[in-house]
Amino acid sequence: MQVQLEALSAARRQLTLQIPAAEVNSAYGSVVAKIGARVRIPGFRPGKAPAAMLERRYGPAIREEVLEKLVTRALPKALDAEKAAPLGTPELAEVGEIKRGAPLELRFVFDVLPELELNGWEGATITPDRLAVDDQDVEQAVDALLQKHASVEDVADAAQDEDVVTLRYTLTAGETTTEQTERRVVVGGGVAWLSAAVLGKSAGDAVETEVSVPDEEAGDFAGQTATLKGEIAGVRRRILPTMEAVCAAEGVDDEAALTARERAALERQCERRNKMLDRNAVVDHIVATCAVEAPEALVQREIEWQAQRMFGGQLDLRDPRMGRLLDALRDRFRPDAVAGVQRALVVRHLVEQEKVEVSDELIQARIDEMIVEMPESADEIRRVYGEPGEGLDDLRVRLEEEVVLDALLAKVTVEPGEARPWRARDAAPAGEAEAHDHDHDHDHDHGHDHDHDGHVHGPDCNHD
Repeated sequence: MQVQLEALSAARRQLTLQIPAAEVNSAYGSVVAKIGARVRIPGFRPGKAPAAMLERRYGPAIREEVLEKLVTRALPKALDAEKAAPLGTPELAEVGEIKRGAPLELRFVFDVLPELELNGWEGATITPDRLAVDDQDVEQAVDALLQKHASVEDVADAAQDEDVVTLRYTLTAGETTTEQTERRVVVGGGVAWLSAAVLGKSAGDAVETEVSVPDEEAGDFAGQTATLKGEIAGVRRRILPTMEAVCAAEGVDDEAALTARERAALERQCERRNKMLDRNAVVDHIVATCAVEAPEALVQREIEWQAQRMFGGQLDLRDPRMGRLLDALRDRFRPDAVAGVQRALVVRHLVEQEKVEVSDELIQARIDEMIVEMPESADEIRRVYGEPGEGLDDLRVRLEEEVVLDALLAKVTVEPGEARPWRARDAAPAGEAEAHDHDHDHDHDHGHDHDHDGHVHGPDCNHD
């Protein structure tokens, strides 16, 4: 068998196979015998029909099976011979004429990891985005604690915005009246036609008013005007605690101590995020300076992962409707997916080039740091990172990347851009969201985020 491997680009290969006529004949004989044994042709016992007759009757099916048999045999051997490592299954791009007594030419194309040459990027000046904590950020953090410790209570007052009202009602249009329905209505919320009916009402009040039932409502009255009659079964309101109660619950002496603690926590988060922005900026500079081709197979994998994340992992690609939805989203996700794969390729190339290894002591120090930042999650952190497994492996990879990226920063000049407030961090420029931000932020609600937002599913990713 003759094999020719050509580079179409840094990340794209074309593999041409010339399969000898003898192998084609062998495959033909095997397939024809198999088909002859399972079909019934008048005048012939099973397996005794002439091959020429079978080929006239079942030619397309025979050629399809011959091709499958030849590809199954030849392709792995050719890839091994050329030491080629496709990303995904090679695509059969061209098939010659399949016939007895003649060689068969097959042409495949596939993606590979590109060999990177990262030159010419050192000594530049980069201008990463910057974040800073101001008084309004701290006020929002303290307000979030008030909300965290708030209680929801029944009240006798008239319903106001954000109260939750339990309404029992019927609808009447003409001679038709619905059965009584009970709904919880958030005043000022999304169900505007009911919200208007309960605003200002108290528990026990009767309600009677004309309403326009929206088209999207279920039932026979959708899109009609009807008379609503009912009563308010209850009104519940979110009651904020006193600052003294919050301080006691949070284990601090007074409001000043609470404010200082929240400011310190925000500033630690901000420092980590700014370091991440610096690392992102140097990688983006390398990608922009050097020719880094993103293999299409990895781009599509990243697009699918982003779609899965958007739908909470519930996107079943076996469902044709979900497949069509993903197709509609591909153009939207593609720019970020391409950039993410390029960054992943650069970082992993540098980690391998520099032969970076992180010590067990450094890993334990990072685990201890996370526990200090999130003591309420200490058990979960130890479970995820304290024993050998995917979590610990992921942490090791992240620390290797940080070591490399910090070394890169020493080879450029960093001139930070104008700082934006911490509360605007989610509106950061493209790059922050897709790069390797693996810090576990200690957010205002003192929850914990293990989403590793922005993990790039590149060549070494094991999250399928």
